Amino acid sequence: MLDLNNTSTGVDVVDATSGVEPQCATALLSANHNRTAMAQLKRQLRHRTITLRQLLEQPPPEIHAQMTLDVLSWAPGVGRVRLQALNFRGARTGEVNLARPLGDLTVRQRQWLIGQLADQR
Repeated sequence: MLDLNNTSTGVDVVDATSGVEPQCATALLSANHNRTAMAQLKRQLRHRTITLRQLLEQPPPEIHAQMTLDVLSWAPGVGRVRLQALNFRGARTGEVNLARPLGDLTVRQRQWLIGQLADQR
């Protein structure tokens, strides 16, 4: 069995990490909350209880750090080919870069995306 208190440097390993432990626990709780929220959003999109339009108009804080391309890919009917074409149009016109986090997009950029997705249906 490994003895964490017996080190060759004389520093107590448990004491050295005791100040970090609450921070790690907080980070894990936050990450788990975000993962759960994303899974719930994906499920709601798949079951069509929310629309991609609703998600883009008012993105929840849990998905602000997610890449826009990833969030769009969660929706049914939005596949790789459609996303590539949308990203190409957005980059060509200078409207939006889908490789940016969703939270970094302006209201105008999100409205452009909503319009583009509605036009393709």
